[in-house]
Parts: sequence; C-alpha cells; structure tokens
Amino acid sequence: MHRSLPAVVSLLSSCLLTVDAGSSARCAITSSSACSEAERQAAGCGAGACPCGPGFSYSSAANLCVPVADGGAAADAGVGPAGLASVMLLVDTSGSMNAPFDMTEPSCGNCSGNTCPPSCPTWVSMTRGAFDQLLQSQPTAAWLGLTTFPDSSAAQFSPAGCAPPTQQAVGLPSPSEPDDLVRVAAQTQQVRAAIATIGGERSVTGGTPTAGALRFVGTAMPASSRPRAVVLVTDGLPNCNPTNPLACDSVPPAPQELCTLGRNCAAQYCRAGYLDGDGSVQAVRELRALGIRSALVVLGTAASDVQPVLNAMADEGGVPACSGASCDQRYFVARNQAQLHAALSAALLRVSQ
Repeated sequence: MHRSLPAVVSLLSSCLLTVDAGSSARCAITSSSACSEAERQAAGCGAGACPCGPGFSYSSAANLCVPVADGGAAADAGVGPAGLASVMLLVDTSGSMNAPFDMTEPSCGNCSGNTCPPSCPTWVSMTRGAFDQLLQSQPTAAWLGLTTFPDSSAAQFSPAGCAPPTQQAVGLPSPSEPDDLVRVAAQTQQVRAAIATIGGERSVTGGTPTAGALRFVGTAMPASSRPRAVVLVTDGLPNCNPTNPLACDSVPPAPQELCTLGRNCAAQYCRAGYLDGDGSVQAVRELRALGIRSALVVLGTAASDVQPVLNAMADEGGVPACSGASCDQRYFVARNQAQLHAALSAALLRVSQ
C-alpha cells in the first residue's frame, strides 16, 4: 500500500557501525574513520574498516563498536539501578516488506510483493533472520515485547489496509516481575517465536500507519520504574493518516513526490496516501512525554525528501544513531541481514541503557 524505500543504498554512512564480518577483529565500518593501512591490517579489519577509533569502544553485548557515552567506556546492556529495560519491538509488516532487497539476486527474477519465491531474499525474510540471530545471541538484554503493524485483521477499517494495531503480539510483563534472567530468556523466546511467523500466519500486507502504531504502543506499555523504550523497524514511508494536511485536493496542491502510493493518492487515499511526516514525529514526541524513548531502524535508504522526517523521528525519540555535523542520517540504516543485525544490536543496547 505504499512506495517502498529504494533498495539501493549508498556506501555506508559515517554513522553506521558494525563488526567486520570477515574477521574476529573489532572493527568499525565508517566512511569517516581515519586509520592507516598498517593499522587496518594489524587489527585484521577488512577493506573499508578500521579498529574502534576515538569516541568508540567495543561492546560485548552488542558485539560491535558503539559510541562512548559521556567520555566513559561503552556500556553493555544489563541490569541497571532501575532494573532491566522494557523494550517494545515495533515491526513494520506492510506489503512492501514482501519485496526483494536485492533485485540482482537471480532467484528473484522480476518478482514483486508476495509473488517472490521462498528462495528470494526479501525485506521480511531478512528481518526474520536478523531478529532470530539477535535474540539467540542476546536472550537477556532486556524485557522484550512485540507489536506489528498494520492490523491486517481489521477488514472493515477505512482507508483499507491502514488500521493501526489493536493488540500486542507479545506483551511486556508486569513492572513488578523480578529480573529473573531465566524468565527474561523465556520472554525473549516468545518474541523470537512470534517474529518467525511474520510472513506466514502473521500477514505482510497493507500500508504503514506508523503514527497510529506508536500511539498504540504508548497506551499498551505498562507504566514502570524500569527504563522503557521502543525499537521501530520499518522499510516504508509513514502514511495512513486520514487527517493528513497533505491531500490530493490541497490548495496549493501537495507535492506529487510526497504521495507514497505513486500517483494513487486519490479517493480513500486522498489524504492517507501522502507522507505522514508531522503525525509520525508528533507520535514520537508523545512517547517521550510518557517517558518512553525510541530508536528508528530503517531498511534500505530513504529518498532525500523523506530523510528530514526520519531524522526528526530519530532525534525526538532520544536515541539517534549518531550526532554532530557529519551525521546526515541519524536513524539506524540496514541494507542486508548482517547490517540489520548490527543495527538492531546497537539500537537495543542504546535504548536499554
């Protein structure tokens, strides 16, 4: 129900940090790193990677280089003074998640949407794989819950395909639940099992009611003295706002490039089809007002007219991927499963502190 983010991603931004997959060395892939060839080879880092440099330190919890907080050592996720964090994973299951993330993959042919064969790597299969890897390796990083959106079961909702979620796939435990790591790991296993059903019994279809999903999560997460946060994972442009000030009959007309449905922002999608920038940023602000921080993980790369919205969401959420003048993408970015695993690890670590 919406325009997919382009599958072509520019060379890793200066904000995207990960482990060099070809080496056991602790390496940061970043276009702004300054390390000599000798330093790179001595650390065993692959091409384009440097050892964790100034301002970064290796985190065993995330298994990657992370920013050093307040001049100190990078902190691992764990039980802090207020207990383990409660983190809701908010995962986009809109129709474009069925699309291939690499159109050059021979097994994909010219497929699109749910016509792609099981052998074709899609955004949804990549997401399942990255989460499975993450949750196996970090079963006690935080208390986790899961919500997916849109609600594909709301057949009578209008505009069609735009229903925000009305229930959690896996709810967070009571704030009074003790931080027993056996129970935490069991909760993580429930989340892992639910994510495995995305694209199967959990449908992947419809639009991207991001603002509505964020507001639902704000009401669903129980008040707690624990740190509370949301990790939003999406490949699409936020839309589905029936009160969007942008509309097909706006005066002056809304910019055509902000229609997330190509040229189909008409009839019931006259407003709902346009980019919901203001609504999504406001929903993130409302979460912060409730004491809930959020991190944004974007699959693929956004068009230039969308980046300001995503940057604003990342900033308002309180957990940007990077900061400073050289940081042009303040949300976490992933174009393949390895990068998504790294981005999810970093986001989970950051929101859990």
